[in-house]
Amino acid sequence: MYNDDHRYFLQFMLENSYISIERALEFCNKHSIENAKDRNELKQFITVINDKISKQDLKINFLKCEVTGEDKLALLNTANDDICKLQNIFQPHELEYFQLVLNRLIEAEDHQIKKMECYNLNTTTKRITVDTIEKLLITWTAQGYLVENGSYLCLGARCVAEFAPYFNVHCKDYYSNCFLCSEIQIMHKHCMEKYLNKHERCPSCKRTWNAPQSQQVNGNESSSDESENHTIRMSGKRRRVL
Repeated sequence: MYNDDHRYFLQFMLENSYISIERALEFCNKHSIENAKDRNELKQFITVINDKISKQDLKINFLKCEVTGEDKLALLNTANDDICKLQNIFQPHELEYFQLVLNRLIEAEDHQIKKMECYNLNTTTKRITVDTIEKLLITWTAQGYLVENGSYLCLGARCVAEFAPYFNVHCKDYYSNCFLCSEIQIMHKHCMEKYLNKHERCPSCKRTWNAPQSQQVNGNESSSDESENHTIRMSGKRRRVL
């Protein structure tokens, strides 16, 4: 039953929007929320909240960042299917710049670009200063729309989840659903790890996987031939297993 504990946690998510599971559990423990002591209880607790806020086109999702491997919670806007999701937070020229960054990441090999490349992208409606770009990138990273990987920027877990309808409509040549969980992206690394514990064949090409190929999915290098065999081909575009 929806009660004050649920309201309190929802307010916390409205203020933060993208947090680690550990931080969510710490909040529940600190404020004596009895029905969310561990991850399983937290999932049930959030299910009650989601039932309540679905009419407002909101949803709290459990996400896994494919770059860092971290488990996250994100408060998602499910109402719209394009960049206007952020229109109440950012100025029009900032949203135009966000779309430029997003499109560049989608089209890039392995869906990552050098962070410095972002400073060469600019809107047509209003020139954005270097300081503004730096602040925007920091903000979008903190909010889970982007994630840093060394000197590179990648699509964040929240971006992939919240803009899935946009990707499905506008980016079919670059993105598809994970073969194993049906969520947007080509193939989730953590899905593949679970799959390989029970199966020996690739869910895409049906070839037998061996140890070196499994290591490649886990982020380790393999031979060029093996790498070529496990690149997923889609609509003439090649994208590696994520």
